[in-house]
Amino acid sequence: MNWIRIFTLLAVLMTAASLHADDAANLFNSAKTAFDNQQYDSARQGFDAFLIRYPNHNQSNAATFYLAESLMYLGQYPQAETHFNRLLTLGLNDPFARAALFRLGEIPYIQGQFSIAKPRLADFVDKLPHDNNLQFVLYYLGDIAMRSDASDAVLEAEFYFEQSVRIFPQGERITESQLGLAWAKNKLGKTTEADAIYSQLINSTNPAVVEQATFQRGVALFERGAFQDAIFALTDFQRRYPASANFADSLRVVARCNVRLNQFEEALRILAQLTNPTPEDMLLQVRCLYGLKRFQDAQSILAEVKRIPNNPYRDEVALLEAVFLYDQKNWAGAIALLESVLKPQFDPINNRMTVSYLALPLDLRTKRLSEENFFRACSLLTLAYAHSSNSAKATALLNEIQTQATLSGNVRLAAIATDTANQLASINTTPGRPESGNRNPNRWPSNNTSNNTANVNRQPLTQSEQRRLLREANTRFRQERYGPADEVLTELIASKPEEAILTEALLLQGKTKYKLGRERDGVALLERIVDEYPNSAEAAEALWFLGLYYESGGDSFAAIEYFQVLADRFQNFKHIDGALYFLAVDDMSNGNGRRASTYLTRIYRNHRNGLYWSHATWTLAYEAFKKKQYRESERYIQEILRHPPDIAILDRTLYLQGELALRRENFQLAFLAFREVDKLVPDSPLSHLARQNARLAASKTVNVR
Repeated sequence: MNWIRIFTLLAVLMTAASLHADDAANLFNSAKTAFDNQQYDSARQGFDAFLIRYPNHNQSNAATFYLAESLMYLGQYPQAETHFNRLLTLGLNDPFARAALFRLGEIPYIQGQFSIAKPRLADFVDKLPHDNNLQFVLYYLGDIAMRSDASDAVLEAEFYFEQSVRIFPQGERITESQLGLAWAKNKLGKTTEADAIYSQLINSTNPAVVEQATFQRGVALFERGAFQDAIFALTDFQRRYPASANFADSLRVVARCNVRLNQFEEALRILAQLTNPTPEDMLLQVRCLYGLKRFQDAQSILAEVKRIPNNPYRDEVALLEAVFLYDQKNWAGAIALLESVLKPQFDPINNRMTVSYLALPLDLRTKRLSEENFFRACSLLTLAYAHSSNSAKATALLNEIQTQATLSGNVRLAAIATDTANQLASINTTPGRPESGNRNPNRWPSNNTSNNTANVNRQPLTQSEQRRLLREANTRFRQERYGPADEVLTELIASKPEEAILTEALLLQGKTKYKLGRERDGVALLERIVDEYPNSAEAAEALWFLGLYYESGGDSFAAIEYFQVLADRFQNFKHIDGALYFLAVDDMSNGNGRRASTYLTRIYRNHRNGLYWSHATWTLAYEAFKKKQYRESERYIQEILRHPPDIAILDRTLYLQGELALRRENFQLAFLAFREVDKLVPDSPLSHLARQNARLAASKTVNVR
C-alpha cells in the first residue's frame, strides 16, 4: 500500500514539474518572439516576469541579456546598464558577458557621452581583441577621436579607422571607416592617400557609397584650402544628386568657398537657395552683405539671428553687432558688447589688462570665436576705449594684444596688433583684416629688364659648358654677386640645356631675381618649374620658395596653396617642417585649431632637427597655456630650453616660463625668467613687459634679491 502511495506522489510531482517547465519555456519563448519582432516593450515585460518567477532557470542569463537589450532599444539606458553589469559577473568566457561588455561601451557612445564611452571601448579592445564586435568598437573609437579637440586626436582617428579597414574589410562599418580614414588623412595633410580612398569609394558599385564619397571629397578639398576645386566638385555633386540629403550642406560649403575667395555676391546667391537657413548661414550672409557695404541689409539679418532662441552663435553675433555700433560711433555700446564677450580684467595699479576669454571654461551651448576673430574683437575694443577717452585701458589692452601676438608667432595676429597700434595713434577707421584675395599675377611689382630669357638668342652650348656656367652662377650667388649670377644664368637658360640643368638654372635664377628686387620675375621662373616640370628634383624647393615669397609679400592665400602642394607631394623634403608650420599658422588664423595642432604635433614628433621644431613646440606650449594646461605647457618649454637654443623664440619661451610661474605663484622663478628676457634678448618687443612683470614678481616675495 505504501509503495502505491509513493508512486502516486512521484507521478504528481513529475506532472507538476513538467507543467512548470512548460510554463517557463512558454514565457521565455513568448518574450523572445516579441523581441525578434521588435516589440521591445512586450519583450521587456515578458523577460522581467520570467526572471521574477524563475530566477534560477537555466535560461536566466539569456533572459537577463534580452531584457537588457530590450531596455536599450527602448532608450532606458541606465536600467539596461544595470542588467548588462550583472552579466559581467559570469566572466568573459561566457558569450553573454562578452556581449554585455560591448554594450556597456556602446550605450554611452550612442548617448554622445564620449568621455565615458572611450575608456570602456578601449577596455573592450584590451580584453577582447579578437571579438567580432571589435569592428564596431574600432569605428566608435575613431569617430570619438574625430570629434575631439586633443592635439593628437586626428592621429588617433587615423589609427582606429585604419585598423577597422585592415581587420574587417567586409565589415558592417567598412564604408564609414573608410570615409573616416580619408577624413583623417586629409586633416593630416596626407592628401594623396585621402584622394586614393575617395577614388576607391567613388568607383564603388553601391550608388549610396558613391554619393557620400563624392560629397565628402568636395568637403575635403574645402578643408585643405583648395576652394575653387571644392566649388567644381560640389557643383558637380549637386548636378548629379539633387535629391541628396547632403545637398543643402553642399550649398553651404560652396558658399563658404566663395566667401574665402571674396566672391560675396555669388555666396549670397547660393545661400538664397537654402530653404531652412541656420543661424550660421544667416551670419555668413551678414558677413557677405557687410563686405558689399550693404550695411542696412546686414543689420536686418543680424537682428533676425538675435531673435532665434538658444542661439549658439552669441559671441559672433555680439562681435558683428559691435562692429556696427563702432561704425555708428556708439563707443559705449561697442565697449559693453565686447566686454561681455572678452571678459577683460584691468589692473589700474600695474596698468595691465588681461583678456582671459580663450582660457575660460568652454560653454557647450556657445560656439567659441576663432583666434583671429578673438584678436579682431580685442582690436575693436582697444580702439573703442581710445575713442571714449579711456587711454589707460586702450594702452593696456594694446600691450596685451601685442604680447599675445608676439608670443604666438602668428604673422596674421601680429599684423592685427600692428594695425591696431597704427590706428590707435591716429584713431581712424574700424580695423579689418588686410585683404589677401586670390593669387594675383600682378601682385609683385614689375621691373623693366633687358635680359629677358625669352628674347635672347644664343648658340647652343655643350653639356660641359652648361655645367661650367651653372657652377659659376652658383659661386656668384653664394658670394652675393647677384647681378653677375643673373647674367650667367640668362646665358645658360638661353642655350636650351637638358631638363636637369634647366630646372636647376631656373630655380637659381628665380632666387637671384628675388634677391635683386625683381620679385615678379623670380616668382614667374619658380612657377615655370612647378607648372612645366612638376616631377623634377627642383620642384619641391620651387614650391618652398614660392610659399615663402608669397607669404612675405602678404598674399597668404597663394602661399598656403604652395605649402599645401609641398606637404602633399614631398613629405621627405628637407624643409617639410616649415611647410607644415605655415599650414598650421594658417589653420589657427582660420579657426581650425584641431588641424593646426595635428601639423604642429607632426613637427614636434618627427622633425626635431628641423628649423621649425622650436617654433612648433613653442606654439604647442602656448596653446596649452591658453587652455590652462600648465603642466603640459611647462613640459614643452623645458624641451625647448634643453634643445640647442633658438634665439628667434628665446624671449617668448622665457616670458612664457615667467607667466606660468606667476600662475603657480612661484614668484622667485617668475622674477628670474622675466629678468632673463631683458638680460638675454634686450631688443625683444617683450623686454619692457618683462621688466614690468619682473618688478611685479619681486614685489610679491621677500626672497628675491
